[in-house]
Amino acid sequence: DPGTMPNPNVGTPTLPSATGARVPTLPTKFALIIGNSESKLANYGINYGADDAQLIRESLLANAGYAEQNVDIVLNGTAAAIKAAATALGERVLDGGTVFIFFAGVGMNLGGKDYLAGVDTESVTDASSMLSKSDLFQPFMAKGARIFAFFESNRNMVNGRYFGMEVPLVGAIAQSQATIPGERVQ
Repeated sequence: DPGTMPNPNVGTPTLPSATGARVPTLPTKFALIIGNSESKLANYGINYGADDAQLIRESLLANAGYAEQNVDIVLNGTAAAIKAAATALGERVLDGGTVFIFFAGVGMNLGGKDYLAGVDTESVTDASSMLSKSDLFQPFMAKGARIFAFFESNRNMVNGRYFGMEVPLVGAIAQSQATIPGERVQ
């Protein structure tokens, strides 16, 4: 993109602002970045998920006003590791803060609920090794945080369901998907 300038300190482009000033770092902004490149689920994974997660983290730190100590990253994690990271970050989130969640990996909808698959998940129909999206959001909702979530997940149809069908009905949550239902991330 010709509108970006290289940042020698980070290795990712720095986007120019209208004033040329850097976005100020705010202590109320937190992020949980999850990138699962590995998967035991053939044809469902995002083989560049960990790379995308690292790029998102670098961009938040360089361009979006996030303090390094407020950005946690999980690469190739199990559902238990993702939940532990969400719980730990949730303990540090300030009341009424803002939380950005990025997930690149396998997501499934089972029985009307969205789940994030861990790298150890072996079946697309077994939620026991997955983390429900509502359990991911819970530590932040408990703090009254505003949650912005982006899911980079293939949205394959399984039993007529696809990831992203579950819409949170409580909390201040905005979520978006990388692709339309039934499609794959390119």
